[in-house]
This record gives sequence, C-alpha cells and structure tokens, in this order.
Amino acid sequence: MLVDTNEAARRLGCAPRTIRHYIATGILPAVRLGRRRWRIESHDLAQLLKPTERIQI
Repeated sequence: MLVDTNEAARRLGCAPRTIRHYIATGILPAVRLGRRRWRIESHDLAQLLKPTERIQI
C-alpha cells in the first residue's frame, strides 16, 4: 500500500519534512507523483522501524 509523506510521518512519529529529507538522501525509497507529491510503500516504512543489529567492537 502506498502512503503520502504526511501519513508516513504520522506512522514514524516525525515531521513530514523529515520524511522528505529521508527521500532526498536515499534513506527512504519513494515514488514521485507530479512535482511535489511523493508516495512511499508501507513495507519500506516498516524497514525503517526494524531494530538494527549492533556490532560491539
């Protein structure tokens, strides 16, 4: 399911501007619809919420 930047921000608990930053830097893949509209796959959002494995040195 595709969600817009506002819904993605709500799900992640951040500002829509943060989502746009993630898209611009390649952290979050998204599809552009028109000039300023973005859609993000729900499973890509879920990947951001997954805890990452910590490596101790």
